[in-house]
Amino acid sequence: MFGNLQSTIYNLQSAMTQTLACHSCGHANRLVARYCGACGRLLAAEQRFALGTLLGADGRYRVEQRLGAGGFGEAYLVEDGQLQRLCVAKRLKLQPTWSPERTRTIVEHFEREAQLLVALNNPGHPNIPEIFAYLPASHCLVMKYGSLGFPGLLSGFQPKL
Repeated sequence: MFGNLQSTIYNLQSAMTQTLACHSCGHANRLVARYCGACGRLLAAEQRFALGTLLGADGRYRVEQRLGAGGFGEAYLVEDGQLQRLCVAKRLKLQPTWSPERTRTIVEHFEREAQLLVALNNPGHPNIPEIFAYLPASHCLVMKYGSLGFPGLLSGFQPKL
């Protein structure tokens, strides 16, 4: 019983020291927060990337369109400003209600997925997407657009190249 109490206290202390960055203003919020303490925006899984959001440390990728979402992630059409090409950013959706251990485990699995996809894509396979970048700050994998099979989604879309 005493061990469980120590574990619970450790989990609470760990949750108090970890932060969740707001995608709008960058403010570091408590991991359990639902709204940003600085700007008031909704945090984590319920918050989507706004059109025009720049991703990557150098702002290389610009969000053009949301393509869809699933249980653990969502996909965005992004423009690579450096190479002037369209890509897909697969974003891991973190839930503020997850324990720090669960969040860490899920992020580790997401990173492992990126490493496996890169390893399997050498020399290349038509059913495995080519990974261009991993953006840890925004929990995104940037991959080749054409390999994902989203035909028709972008009818009439004109990238600003």
